[in-house]
Amino acid sequence: MTADKFSPFVDTIQALVGETPFTILRYRDDGAERLFSSAPEIYAPEGFTNWNEAPSMLEVQGGHSPMLSDGKDALMRNFPDWDVITGSGCDALVNLLVCDEEGRPLGQINVMGKVGSFTPDILDQMQALADAQAHLF
Repeated sequence: MTADKFSPFVDTIQALVGETPFTILRYRDDGAERLFSSAPEIYAPEGFTNWNEAPSMLEVQGGHSPMLSDGKDALMRNFPDWDVITGSGCDALVNLLVCDEEGRPLGQINVMGKVGSFTPDILDQMQALADAQAHLF
């Protein structure tokens, strides 16, 4: 997977929420494969996470709305690597589920930011952007 494939999405999401770190993951039977990282110094552009290493991924996969972790306490509850997230200067993270046309989960987009920056309107816009990315998975 090349970063060029995601360029239009990268430009659109950054126009909406600014220059903030995010990753794109494709679901596999035993976990999720990282396809893209906008901040490779924080998260490598490629990698794999098992379901048992990231219980929040299972929660995202089972839901159909953004999962917002707003604040350090929420990050600590939901992410074993919360210290990497806060170490990057972020204290909020939203997970956006990406499904195919039949509603089957394909993967997720994880966007980091600041507490309070992911308002309901922004979350709706971000989810609409994520929904339009199914063809990339």
